[in-house]
Amino acid sequence: MRKPTCLALHGLFLLALLALAGALATLRGALFPFDIRATALMTVSGLAGLAQVWAPVWPVLVALAAALPRIGQRLAAWPVALGVMVLAHLALGPGRGLAPLALLGVPAVAGLYLVPVGLALTLGSALREGLNGALRRA
Repeated sequence: MRKPTCLALHGLFLLALLALAGALATLRGALFPFDIRATALMTVSGLAGLAQVWAPVWPVLVALAAALPRIGQRLAAWPVALGVMVLAHLALGPGRGLAPLALLGVPAVAGLYLVPVGLALTLGSALREGLNGALRRA
C-alpha cells in the first residue's frame, strides 16, 4: 500500500477512536440529551486524566508499535497491551487515585483503557509507516 494511503487510513482510525471515546463518554456519563460541548469536555478530560496518571506508559506503547515491523503484529499488540493495562490498574491503580478493579469490574476497566491504548498504538503505527521510507534510506 502506498504511504499516503496508509497514513490516511491511520488518521481515519485515530478519528474513529476519538469518536468512540466521545460515544463512551456520552453513554457512561449519561449526557442525554446529547450535547456536543459536554461530550467533548468529558472526552478530553477523561483522556487527559488517564494520560497524566499513566504518563510513563504511553510513550512505551508508541515506541512498541513503532518497533513492530508488520501491521498484523501491531494489531495483535492492542489486546495484549489492553490486558497489561488492566493488570497495571489492578496492581497500581488505587495507589494512583483510580477506583479499585474490584469496584469497577474487568469489563469497565477494559473499556476505560480501550481507546487510550488504541490511540497510543495507532500513533506508533503511523510513525512507523511514515518513517518507513526514511529508515530504509538511512
